[in-house]
Amino acid sequence: LGTRFMQVAEITAAPDGYRLVRAAELTFGDDDALQDPAALGKKLSQFLKQNAFSASSAVVGMPAQWLMLKESTVPPAPAEVLRSMLAIQAERDFSLEPSALAVDYLSGTRSSEGQPVVLVAALRERVEQIKALLHAAGLKLQAISSTSLVLASVCKDAGILYFGRGGAELIVRAGSALPRLRHLSPGVSGKVLPASEARQSSMVQLASELRRAVALQQDAGCSEMTVWNDAGIEPAELQELAAELH
Repeated sequence: LGTRFMQVAEITAAPDGYRLVRAAELTFGDDDALQDPAALGKKLSQFLKQNAFSASSAVVGMPAQWLMLKESTVPPAPAEVLRSMLAIQAERDFSLEPSALAVDYLSGTRSSEGQPVVLVAALRERVEQIKALLHAAGLKLQAISSTSLVLASVCKDAGILYFGRGGAELIVRAGSALPRLRHLSPGVSGKVLPASEARQSSMVQLASELRRAVALQQDAGCSEMTVWNDAGIEPAELQELAAELH
């Protein structure tokens, strides 16, 4: 889900795993349509019917630029105690009032030094907009998550560069094996790419951001990267990026 588009995929369970039934993209326009979730929900409902989607429940993936992440280490504790500890931690780590945020966490392996965690926060207003959107579309909300973090949890690679419709996102695993998520330049991805000179400039800019982002993750040991291309970027452009990184 983004401010101007939604990529929808319908999945069904099969004996050997899961099966993709159909996929389509809904474009909203130039404005942030989530400011009017009821109206957008009606558009989504019509879109689903027109494209023969039949699922009645949904999981929503949020882009990295809607999330705030903070790493921390806390004493080992049972899950219920850990949640209380992290609620207090979130009040210190994020500049906004606790009531303005929806907060969850990822936890790493416990050790004698404590338990590594990553606090993940989003604006509660945005979460409520998503809930209202799905309600207006007649869908039951199962979960709201991060598209890139879920992708990272599935493929387990040390470094992942995800090209989505909303831009590029980098996921690097820290020494604790917990992922670090970073939103990169939005101008390099999308189905409508800029002209050759502007595109090349975008790739150079992205390469610079990637080098800087990876250099900051000194404990991650990320020397290789898996690229997930969900934005229609041509292989030649990916090769240009690889050349810029060397």
